[in-house]
Amino acid sequence: MTRPTLRSATAGVTLVEVLVALVLFALIGGAGFGMLDQILRTQAGTEGRLERLAQIQRGMYLLSTDFRQARSGTLSWQDGEAGPVLSVGRSAAETGAGWITLTYQVQEGVLLRDVASAGGDPVARQSLLSDVAGIAWQFYDPGVGWVDQWPPPRAVAVLSQRPPNPVAVAAIITLADDRQLRRVATLPSEPR
Repeated sequence: MTRPTLRSATAGVTLVEVLVALVLFALIGGAGFGMLDQILRTQAGTEGRLERLAQIQRGMYLLSTDFRQARSGTLSWQDGEAGPVLSVGRSAAETGAGWITLTYQVQEGVLLRDVASAGGDPVARQSLLSDVAGIAWQFYDPGVGWVDQWPPPRAVAVLSQRPPNPVAVAAIITLADDRQLRRVATLPSEPR
């Protein structure tokens, strides 16, 4: 009969020990990969929402700035075939042009801001917001309140003079996902 030999401490590891170690490393690696994948998906979703929020904030800032610098009697509104179009003149001393005309409208799901020189020549077109379903404008008339067109029907226009601008303008922007944004911007005060 043969006696089993004793293994020395320096003989190495058994196959079972190697397999257990491999299984543990595989579990740790799989958990780490799953966690990394979830973090990357969360980051991608957050970046998309942050980019959309930044786009909305830039658009609303430009809208408010343009109306705060509006020239007296330059606001015009019309309800065209493609939707409402709003134009306003404002000073543009920084460009050396004196003043410019800005037009806001929605085309193919994009809110556009068109810039034209005082002579009416197009200068630039800027996309403010994408995924826009529509836009509506309201105008604040101190004697009446909020109205849907400017000048209001009751206003009597003097032939040689344009009606004054409203006190405030509200842009109600409907996004493609049926959410609405409302921005109210005040205009410079005018004698009435």
